[in-house]
Amino acid sequence: MKNIVLLGGSNSVMVNGLQKGLKEYANVTNLALGATTSIQNLYELYRPRNQEAIQSADLIVTESNINELDHHLDSNCKLPLDIIFKNMQYLYMSLYNIKKPVCTLILPRFVQNYRIIHNMHRLLANYFGFNIIDMSSNYEQENIIEFGKRFGGTNYPL
Repeated sequence: MKNIVLLGGSNSVMVNGLQKGLKEYANVTNLALGATTSIQNLYELYRPRNQEAIQSADLIVTESNINELDHHLDSNCKLPLDIIFKNMQYLYMSLYNIKKPVCTLILPRFVQNYRIIHNMHRLLANYFGFNIIDMSSNYEQENIIEFGKRFGGTNYPL
């Protein structure tokens, strides 16, 4: 059975979410922590107790775009875009240096500046040759956003 390391926020932490689906096909080491950005993913890569799992991984899955958006827009935090991008660069460079297959998951969240942050992830994933599962683009291309709004979903400022 394959080994997968999962880095991310609450979407990766939810018991019946992403990790449940992955556990049907692989051994999953979940290093995710809710409400955290790529800087937490970076920390988990270097944390001594995680080294065995990372070195034995057949795949590393990372997701943090939603939390980057939330931290950027949070009135208490207001994490600037340049800091978000710098943190992402450190993460992606470190993932590349591990020499393991990486998959970046870009989840849908359509709030102010979402295109900028999603494009940062796309740029870095493409630059380092990582795989991308881009649910955000899929939602846009298939007009799923509009479908959700018809049933009382939030009118997201694009």
